[in-house]
Amino acid sequence: MQSGQWARVEATARDWLEIEPASEEAIAFLFWGLHFQGRSREAAKPLHRWLGMCPQAEEAHNAAAWHYISSNEPQKARKHARLAIEQAPEFATYWQALAWAEHGCRRKKQACEAIRKAREFQPNNPDIAADSIQLIGRDEPPPKVARQQITQLQEILAVDPENARVHNDIGRLQFDALRKPREAEASFREAARIEPRNRWYRNNLFLTIRSRDPIYAFLRLPLTVAATMSGLLTRWYFLLLCIFFIPVLLYLILVPLALYGLWFYPLQKTYEWMTMRDLEARAAGLGKRSISWRRFRAWPFLARFALFFSVWTLFWAGILALLRNVETIAGIPTMPAVIGAALLVSLCVAVVEALHRHHLNKQSGST
Repeated sequence: MQSGQWARVEATARDWLEIEPASEEAIAFLFWGLHFQGRSREAAKPLHRWLGMCPQAEEAHNAAAWHYISSNEPQKARKHARLAIEQAPEFATYWQALAWAEHGCRRKKQACEAIRKAREFQPNNPDIAADSIQLIGRDEPPPKVARQQITQLQEILAVDPENARVHNDIGRLQFDALRKPREAEASFREAARIEPRNRWYRNNLFLTIRSRDPIYAFLRLPLTVAATMSGLLTRWYFLLLCIFFIPVLLYLILVPLALYGLWFYPLQKTYEWMTMRDLEARAAGLGKRSISWRRFRAWPFLARFALFFSVWTLFWAGILALLRNVETIAGIPTMPAVIGAALLVSLCVAVVEALHRHHLNKQSGST
């Protein structure tokens, strides 16, 4: 069911509740209508009311499991999924919810067992089949495995061509494992076409379009290198090597982080803001249009880029002049003071971005 249809489900449920305020079915429909539109915070109210009215109902516990999965609270999701399964162990969707809850708790073995159990009960369910492919081979599979998974997902699309979730999963494999942004863009675009209100599908499409912008790719280069290095940290021998060189590594991490906060991050965010109109146009109008500074964004790209380049050239020139002409800042040598301030800004930015991502997870539904 597409997000527009879920909006109609929500409207119908609200009308129903005006006539029958204590209707369990209407409350359930209101919850699912809000949940599948990605409005988890609003969905919490009818969910808690539903659980209060029917504390033993397995349907309510299953709904709670999916709600907490989308809200990034896997321990609570696991508890409710198990309560649902205790009362109705033959329902595949209850095992499906448990699989994602176990995955959120970093219990991969239990997640794979749960999704296999779900497939036993509904072997032809396309969503469960897609979950099985994703959960069993979750951690960025090598290209050969990714191609096999894409083939399996395409077989699901042959049965259910309007399944936005499967289109999105194919796009993720094409982008992350196969490094094929053009093919991934087509998959994400199809997912966003089917469910235009789904924030995650739109964000994936925007990210893929931006990744093909050479200027943006250059500005994100430090983050790309950091992501590659973080992958090495999972290797035991690299981790062992790090233990012996902690002071050197701290220097090699903190100084680039400070320089990134000073030089690259402001550039990256300014460029994102400046080119949002172009991004929306290339994404065929998907997403919310920003009201602020609309006239500036309507300027030709070359004019905007010239202004962008001029402002940041002046900024850099000012920093370099400060480093050359001022020996101390508040009694601290200029270079350490600037790097220290940049490091503080970088850490603040990292915290704010982490909180922002957590806020989005709280408000977004499961995909």
